[in-house]
Amino acid sequence: RNVLGLVVGICGILAAIAVFFSAVYFLGSHRDRMIKMYRGYRNPQLKAPSSAKAIVALFKFSGVQIATMTVSWLLLTSILVLFAIFLTVSTVLVPLNYIEDWFWYPIVVEKGLYSPTTGQLGILPTMLLNYLALRFAAWLLFSVTKTSYGVNRQGLFFIVDAIEALLFAINSLVGIVVRLLMSVFAQMIYLARLDQSLLPGSLYRYDKFYKMYTAYTYMEHYHTHPVFVTALYFMMTQQSGSRSFVGLDNQPVTSPSQRRRIVNRWQLLLTLINNP
Repeated sequence: RNVLGLVVGICGILAAIAVFFSAVYFLGSHRDRMIKMYRGYRNPQLKAPSSAKAIVALFKFSGVQIATMTVSWLLLTSILVLFAIFLTVSTVLVPLNYIEDWFWYPIVVEKGLYSPTTGQLGILPTMLLNYLALRFAAWLLFSVTKTSYGVNRQGLFFIVDAIEALLFAINSLVGIVVRLLMSVFAQMIYLARLDQSLLPGSLYRYDKFYKMYTAYTYMEHYHTHPVFVTALYFMMTQQSGSRSFVGLDNQPVTSPSQRRRIVNRWQLLLTLINNP
């Protein structure tokens, strides 16, 4: 029980670190997106939301971000705990003679590398030899030059293509499993990334959280655009007339043209600082 609690704690810490770096990367990505929007970029695939939807998205954004990060952390922790339990059952308990070896030698060694009983190569050496044979055939038989995509001996090329299509239909099963596992793990991390849709292609339209984030960016763009904020601040300063300015000689500046020049330079300085 103590060991299991320690494993869960370590997995929770590792998952929290992964979610933290994902959140930091989200902040950088959001900053880059806002800078593009300040420069006039708009996603042509997404229509600008209505003002009501943008306001609702602003209300929901913080809560949704907290919820997605929490769920992402829980899912990552669960995946890491299951992986740790798998390693414990398949690796640690076997040398202690609690259970028989059911994974490393029967599956990894005999099926994956080499079977001493049958004398046959496993899946991984077979795939490697097939890949090396393909590279050698492409270099020796079919390649025209290093920079040309032309093909020599087209008749032989189609024969090899038909044979390799059958072979890789079987060999690709390993790659499919690896891709599936990597996709699941990546989706756990990207679950907290509201700036990235989890649905591919045009299906992003059905990702409600991604559409909510897009509406939120329009709301933030409207209220934080540096040109808009600078112009508004300048107008308010001119209307109030309550600010006092001091020149290089420590004397108050009373001329309206000098005051306006000072305000313009300060606003230019703030704009350049906030938008490097």
